[in-house]
Amino acid sequence: MRSIIVCMGILALLLLAGCGGSIRQLTDDGKSDSPELIAIRPSSGVSGETVQFEALINDLAGTLGSSWLVDPARLSNAQFIWNFGTGAYPNTVITSTPEIPDAVVLRDGIRAPYSCTLTILGNDAENDRLVYNFELDVAPLAVATVGPFNGQEGANATFSAVIASGVVPEDGWVWDFGGACDPNGSNEANPTVRFVDLEFADGETSRQFQARLIVSNDFEVTTFPFTITVQRGPN
Repeated sequence: MRSIIVCMGILALLLLAGCGGSIRQLTDDGKSDSPELIAIRPSSGVSGETVQFEALINDLAGTLGSSWLVDPARLSNAQFIWNFGTGAYPNTVITSTPEIPDAVVLRDGIRAPYSCTLTILGNDAENDRLVYNFELDVAPLAVATVGPFNGQEGANATFSAVIASGVVPEDGWVWDFGGACDPNGSNEANPTVRFVDLEFADGETSRQFQARLIVSNDFEVTTFPFTITVQRGPN
């Protein structure tokens, strides 16, 4: 039985519409009749997101190579080895099908895009081997805006934030109101607080405080500074 010699050959460079990733495949002989990696889904995500990956491969059993065609049983114990290039946790997953049954968690977007590989091994792992390269884009944890930015002394307000990208768990919130509110801090996602009473000077109608929101998940921490204006109440 002729051994399949693994060599590098770029068979396809597929731009995934709307995903921002690309796929380059390395196959047994570099010829166009080798299995085509159509897509890795998903090819992008956000920090802290839990996802299940799958590979779409065209005619894997039918075009894998002469040795696998002669002995189809060699496909029965094929292994799909996923390596996410530190872009996910766990970083390496081995499955018996092109789908990952258990979800993985995407890491931070600081080093994205991540260079990843999907390796397919047959029963003869030394010779029955296909390796596909793909990129994984991960958007970093980011805050778009928070609010409110102002309020009248003595009034109550509920603060909230819009997360631009990333997943923030329930225990991933730290509010610091910079002295503008009572209580002055909170670990809730949407805390209700009271604007403090102030002693305004003659002619003073408002006072500003430098506040911040810190959000985090298992892989990233980001800080969003903002200004709170406390307005003078009725005399």
